[in-house]
Amino acid sequence: MRQAAFVQIGASVVAFMLVAALETTDVCSAEAMRSTKAVVEMRLSSAMTGLDRFRTTGSVDELARTSHDLRSSLNHSDLLSLSASDLLMLRRQYVANYAELFNAIEGLEDPAFVESDDRYRPLLCVMPPREPNGHQAPSCADPSEIADPMTRATYVAALQANADRTKQINLQRHLRYIDDEVTVELKLVLQKFRGRTPNDTPALDGILTRAHVRDSRKSAIHAMY
Repeated sequence: MRQAAFVQIGASVVAFMLVAALETTDVCSAEAMRSTKAVVEMRLSSAMTGLDRFRTTGSVDELARTSHDLRSSLNHSDLLSLSASDLLMLRRQYVANYAELFNAIEGLEDPAFVESDDRYRPLLCVMPPREPNGHQAPSCADPSEIADPMTRATYVAALQANADRTKQINLQRHLRYIDDEVTVELKLVLQKFRGRTPNDTPALDGILTRAHVRDSRKSAIHAMY
């Protein structure tokens, strides 16, 4: 009987230790989730400072850099450490952040721009106007070659207008490249959530609607969920 009592006591002790170990594991797991979520949120906040730099400097390259930093802010190991509810909220935050990037891009884009259209090809040279005395300076002439002040002033204005036009054309080309790059990076981010996060389409669509993302882009992003 004494031996049986010892066995029973031993079994109780083992059971107690197992329960304690499981509770400790649950606590550690919860702590790990909170820690991982905090780290990812910190990375997200850091990445979005690029948008602030864009607003300060006007450099569109900051938009591309922000997108890259957003994509890099979530690792596959993070996904394994986060709860389904945390993943749900993080995916919403990523969509909201990328919506801000697209708004910044669309605010600069010329919807009518088509690179293959001759209207959007920069002129390498500008033909100076003919001077009152009949003299015609060649294309790409230096303004100093034009003697008549009024003709020279008109030519200088045309040169400046062409320089501004060329700058805008180059900007539109660069924006199209950045737009495509940011779209691909958002797709890569959303792919990380697939199979791990519950369907949340209405909330994600609502984020895009409130951000006033244009309809064609909204449909493209919707297909990425």
